[in-house]
Formats: sequence, C-alpha cells, structure tokens
Amino acid sequence: MKIGIYLGVILLGICFSCKKDPVSRLESVDLLVLYGEDSCRFVQPDGKEMLVSNYKESSLGYDGMFLVKDQADGKWGYADEDGNYLLPSVYRSASVFSEGKAWVVRQNEAPGLIDTKGRLKFTLRDAYETRIFRDGLAAYSLRNGKWGFVDGKGNTIIIPDYIAVTDFINGIAAVCFRDKRWGYIRRDGSLIFDKKFETAFPFSQNSLAVVKEGGKYKVINREGKEIFVSQGDKLLPDGKWFRILQAGKWGWCNEKGEIIIKPVFEETGYFYDEGLAPVKIRKKWGYIDTKGRMKIKRQFREAYPFIGERAAVRVDNSYGFIDKSGRFIVNPQYNAISDDYLSQALQSSSYYNSVVTDVVRR
Repeated sequence: MKIGIYLGVILLGICFSCKKDPVSRLESVDLLVLYGEDSCRFVQPDGKEMLVSNYKESSLGYDGMFLVKDQADGKWGYADEDGNYLLPSVYRSASVFSEGKAWVVRQNEAPGLIDTKGRLKFTLRDAYETRIFRDGLAAYSLRNGKWGFVDGKGNTIIIPDYIAVTDFINGIAAVCFRDKRWGYIRRDGSLIFDKKFETAFPFSQNSLAVVKEGGKYKVINREGKEIFVSQGDKLLPDGKWFRILQAGKWGWCNEKGEIIIKPVFEETGYFYDEGLAPVKIRKKWGYIDTKGRMKIKRQFREAYPFIGERAAVRVDNSYGFIDKSGRFIVNPQYNAISDDYLSQALQSSSYYNSVVTDVVRR
C-alpha cells in the first residue's frame, strides 16, 4: 500500500477541513478494508471477516459503493459490501462517490461524471485532473496547471485561473493566485475579504482558519480579523483546537492561542474531536486525552487517529485496530490497511478523491 508511514504534517502546508461532514471525513467505518496473505479482505469492525476478495485494491464504502481494482486487468469498478459488482470494472481510473457522483476515466478519454447507476452525465474534455464534489462544486485543472470549479451539470462556475485550490466547505474555498499568495473566495468567485497570505487552510467548524503571513502562523475569522498570532513554528487545525509545534515538539492550543497541552511530544496525530489523539514519545506511540493524560500506554510502532470508536495501530510489521480502552478488537495480523482508511485518518479525505485524464496530447 502507498501510505505506509505516519504523516505527521500535511503535505504542502494545506489540509482539508477538520470538520466532520459526510462528504469529507467519515464519522465511522462500517466495513474495514485490510490486506493479508496476498488478498484484499473486508472485515467488520468487530474483527469478523466478511469477504476475502480477488480485488487488487479497494476503497472504503461511500454511498454504499466500494471502488475496487480488478486483479486481472487492473481496471476499476464499483462493488457492494458482498463483493458483487454494481458497476463493471471498465475504467482506467475512478474516484469514490461524493454527493451521488463520481469521476471516471476510460481508455484514451477525458474525465467523465457518472451517477450511482453508472449513467454518464457529461465529459469534461479540457480537464487534466478532476476532484470529487464538495459543497455542490468540483475542482478541476487544465494542462497548464490552473484550477477552477465546475457544477454538477458541467458548467464552469469559476474559471481555471488559480495555481492551487482547496475544495469548497460551507461556501468558502482557499485559492492560490498567480503571485503564489493565498486568499479565500465564495462560490461566485468573489473574495470574502481583501487579504492574501503565504499559506491558507480551510475554515473549520468554529469558523476559524489558520494562515501564514509575514512568516508567522495566525488564526483569523471569516471577516479576516486576526484572532491570535501563534508563537510556534507551525500551526495546524484540529477540530476546535490547533496542533502547535514549538522547539521541535508538538502540543495543542485553543481558539485563543492558549496552550492546552504542552508541546512535549516528538510527533502527534489529531484529536478530530474524538477525545483521544496519538502521540509519540521515545519512538513509541500511545494515546492521550484532551487533558494531556496518557490513556493508552505507548506501545505501538505506529498509531493513527480514531475514526469513531476505533483506531488503526501497527505492532511490529502487522496492523490491527483498538477501541478507546486500548483493547484490540481486530488483532494485529494484517500486512496492510487500505490507503483510503489511512487517508481518512490522516487527512480527513478519501485517497481516491481525484482522477487524471487519459487523453494524450502531442
């Protein structure tokens, strides 16, 4: 699998919102996807194996559908929890479903949008990359690397003119302009305030966002008002709190910038409002509560944030799942966990959230 190590810092300084919503971060996982003995296995959260499939790869379930890669020809289709194909494996690449829609790419074709019945809604012929729908819009790029947004009918709502974009969340997206500065736009493309930053994260559920300005990490509200300036070397949103890096160690501060959990950890994961967060101390991982107290002793080679009542952990070279008491509910006996689960745990989004055109331009 492609995500086999802990990602303590989100790549590129940009992360998706820590807000729990059904489009982005899953609040729970009804069926786990694990790998063992050269097979892809669907496992119930209590550890009972439901299916040993012949799929090479599989996502988690979205809209009751699992994006699966056929072992024989390497093409993608969609299956139910019993492993039966709902849509045949005919695509060179495909995304998971979001808002009842998914992007698919056939051989030598541009990205097309399908519904859950597999019906093609339209093809975005000029697109190079397309991302899943969020808040009614999907980000897409052209071959020149510029990004814009399209609606569910194929209408370009925001012309591709940005170097990079985040997805829309509650009507606001962060966008990077040609001068490599970041700002925030509404769904009609207008700026929500006239400020630009070195880095900009999406707004979280408490209507605050982390930005970087003048080399300093700050937290602002939706009016662009500065709430506090961080004294740390890095600041990352974590639900209603923020992870803070000071002198090479991680901790947490609140929405006022006050330190809640002292930065004493080598690495940390996120709370995501689940009550427990993974922390690394002297090369071993355990879990602390929101008071900073160790609740699950440091014993794991890797430990991932909780999704609902369960968290993935690595013991030696095997993966399993624990509950919030630290008890194993899925014994550490699997070679790998699906990239999709790890992406949900680490980045609050599906690993299979975009596709790239198969059209070759000469």
